Amino acid sequence: MKVIYLGAIHSSDSDFPLLKEYSRKGVDWVLYVSLTKYIHKAGLFNIKEMIPKTGLFKASVLPEMAPYADYIDLDRVIIINDYNTHQRLLSSRLLWLKVFGHMKKQHADIFHACWPLSGLRNILFRLPCKKVLTVHDPISHSNQQNAKSEKVRKKSFKLFDKLVLLSKPLLNDFLSQYNISKEKVLVNKMGEFDYLRKIKQIPSNVTSKYILFFGYISPYKGLEYLCEAMEEVHRQHPDVKLVIAGGGKIYFDWEPFRGKDYIILRNYFVDLPELAGLLHDCEFSVCPYKDATQSGVVQTAFSMGVPMIVTNIGALPEVVKDGQNGLVVPPCDSKALAEAIIKLLANPQEISFMRDSIKDVWQKEMNWGPIANEYINCYQSLLKS
Repeated sequence: MKVIYLGAIHSSDSDFPLLKEYSRKGVDWVLYVSLTKYIHKAGLFNIKEMIPKTGLFKASVLPEMAPYADYIDLDRVIIINDYNTHQRLLSSRLLWLKVFGHMKKQHADIFHACWPLSGLRNILFRLPCKKVLTVHDPISHSNQQNAKSEKVRKKSFKLFDKLVLLSKPLLNDFLSQYNISKEKVLVNKMGEFDYLRKIKQIPSNVTSKYILFFGYISPYKGLEYLCEAMEEVHRQHPDVKLVIAGGGKIYFDWEPFRGKDYIILRNYFVDLPELAGLLHDCEFSVCPYKDATQSGVVQTAFSMGVPMIVTNIGALPEVVKDGQNGLVVPPCDSKALAEAIIKLLANPQEISFMRDSIKDVWQKEMNWGPIANEYINCYQSLLKS
């Protein structure tokens, strides 16, 4: 079986371990990942300088990808290097025609995309094979809901042969909102990011105890409630700091928190070696989202054995079991968030119990073997239909 896998740098943290498992199971695959001058840092990618030429290149030529050479075959990873990045430019149009031709020559049985196709990528619907789409966000985030994006999503949901959701809680809402039959949907899950435990970590260099918020800063992340909660946490645990690590614009009034010595802001893209060090050294992590579907943040933290406090939205409570591997609190509630943080800080034995639970239960359940089998069975069913 030959699979063309159209990933993205944003989903590379889950794409790489899945494809590694495909190799173990004898599935032939080629991964395509698009880089532009605007999007070249996310997931496993931290490309400092793009190749100054539009075209297709093997990931093995990028020095920043060298740490993963022992993890996955980088010659099977094709970089779609759109150096000019504009759909109206002839170079971009020619690039996607070249991508289509390159994919067609693979003679693949399955085309598996991780994000809806739009713009110049729509040409890929013409590939002569069965098509699968992983829907990372069954319901769009509040700050991403608009008529144009919904039109793209609906078109993709219609044209792909199979849709994959990565959690059950939003299945019925997804089916209802987009008028999709249940038979067209496979519910699978996202496995652990085991490479995090294998890469060389950069020490956090934080000299006191700290809790960690990490990831791209966006309005739906609820970071303002966490900062508010830290005022009460600081009163009761003055030795504990909050580290905020991630790029993006601070979208709320930062002035009340500017200069607070108990909040450390690292407002830039944090690559995996630095993130692994931050996770290794923190007490636990906090995910105060205001809305969400599922989140790779939880997968990242748990893959490093780090408990999480999350809000009761989307599929987060499906993964974070209250009292077992973390705590679950109501969204948009700084008081409840502060109480949960204070509770864990006052009970280090509970943190230790949660770390053991993540290692002994969650990490074993999130093995990529059964997850890959689900996908392979899905592919085989499509090929028989």
